Amino acid sequence: MGIQKPIKFILRDTSVSSSNETMPLIQDLKNPALRPRHWVQLKTEVGKEFDHEGNDFTLEKIIDLGLDQYSTSIGEISGAASKELSIELAIKAISSTWEAMELDISLIRIEVITV
Repeated sequence: MGIQKPIKFILRDTSVSSSNETMPLIQDLKNPALRPRHWVQLKTEVGKEFDHEGNDFTLEKIIDLGLDQYSTSIGEISGAASKELSIELAIKAISSTWEAMELDISLIRIEVITV
């Protein structure tokens, strides 16, 4: 038995760079902060209709739709959605704090003296 030769894998630059561009796109499209209004904005931006909740919304479908060509716009919409969600959660926290707060309001008598 001789020494086994190592198996060589050849990676094409296009597949690696394509993967590097596709993964952030997938993360943006999977962002739980995306609300229906964001999906409408996204579909308007790309000029295509699709069912983002359907079982056929796969990587292949994303590539077929050409969504990778709009990765910058999709990233901006996704980022805005995350910021909006953060603001919404902060407002809810403030609201719940104030709902639980008891305020003691007293009438203060003010006398005005004119000379």
